Amino acid sequence: MKVPFRPQGGSRHIDQLQINGCRWLGDFHAEPSDHMAGQTFHINHSGELESISVYCEMVHREGRIKMSLHQFDEKQHDWGPELGTVELDIKKINDPTWVDFDLGKVKLDSNSRYGFRLHTNDALVALGEAVWGNDKKELTGEEWIAKGNEKGGHYFRYFSLVYSVGMN
Repeated sequence: MKVPFRPQGGSRHIDQLQINGCRWLGDFHAEPSDHMAGQTFHINHSGELESISVYCEMVHREGRIKMSLHQFDEKQHDWGPELGTVELDIKKINDPTWVDFDLGKVKLDSNSRYGFRLHTNDALVALGEAVWGNDKKELTGEEWIAKGNEKGGHYFRYFSLVYSVGMN
């Protein structure tokens, strides 16, 4: 299924709008560590970031979510320093919906790879996700997940969060 998207701003978008599952983000009370999630993506053209929107299928527990944007080294699976960060409150009234993270005006370079990471200490939300078959050669990013302070986390080529990157 394709999730309808209403652009917040910016004239160009890099997006993945297909959904067939969800990825849990946040605090599971029965586990000692938080679940984190993220997504890498490739930029074909230079521009200024307007916002990154993530599809939230359900808010099980309200709280604050932090998004950080990084340059990303695909070969080393290494997150560069934060290029921007923002925190916002997520409410049950917000689901299901697009959650817009305004990271400010960040310059993104053409033919570069970036990624965003999501973390919360108190909320528990289901993010929209797509699981692809191995025939999706055009996918240019990887979904990332980690628990707590796990070193590096795990990357999945045939999984993707439902997201949109708006640029000018």
